Amino acid sequence: MELEPQLWALGFGVGILVGLTGMGGGSLMTPALVLMGFRPAVAVGTDLVQMAIMKLVGAAQHLRQGTVELRLVLLLALGSVPGSLLGTLILPLWERLGISVDDLLRHLLGVVLVVAAGFLLLRVRRPLSMGEGAYPWAKASLVLASFVVGMLVAWTSVGSGVLLMALMASTVSLPVVKLVGTDLVNACLITLVAGAAHWGIGNVDWGLVLQLLLGSIPGVLAGSYLGRRFSDERLRAVVGMVMLAVGVRLL
Repeated sequence: MELEPQLWALGFGVGILVGLTGMGGGSLMTPALVLMGFRPAVAVGTDLVQMAIMKLVGAAQHLRQGTVELRLVLLLALGSVPGSLLGTLILPLWERLGISVDDLLRHLLGVVLVVAAGFLLLRVRRPLSMGEGAYPWAKASLVLASFVVGMLVAWTSVGSGVLLMALMASTVSLPVVKLVGTDLVNACLITLVAGAAHWGIGNVDWGLVLQLLLGSIPGVLAGSYLGRRFSDERLRAVVGMVMLAVGVRLL
């Protein structure tokens, strides 16, 4: 395998962003691969697999740092893992029916991200705590919303980080660095399930996966380490601006 510097640089840049904010993997990597000439189906499947491995490394780093809320991971996984599996299973049905939901999903994702960025940047009060006083209905709504997110990731490869971060930023009362760590762990679970399904239908280029991982693994480790060094206010600003930029781009 011949090393291609542009793929290493792409992986490293995306890895830094994912480690620092938990977001930006699918919304940046997949379009970049398509623009570089890779088939869209291969770009989606390959991106999901390399994201799963990259986010596994970043999640392990956050776990070591103690910046993961495990109760929240379990709560989100109750919805997101079945959602990603179901979304992958019914994707061929959408295609056989000739239904294209790409534009609708892209604009919906853009609106959600812009609104969530406003919550984060304007410090709108987040009602749900993970402690004793958390409302059962609020937890149930998180499970339902994460189920929908899992389905969207399976269809588009976008949203494993940004949508879950948007969901948590507007509902959960935690320091931003813990939101990022929790987001990474849950996103790792989603991309593992969806990536395995895409591998099963032949949409993964393993040579490309390895090229991207040469950059993305050091990048996500560096980003995860740097995130702990940021104050909550600065990290809030970084995450909010990335969320806003991606949301505007998708609208």
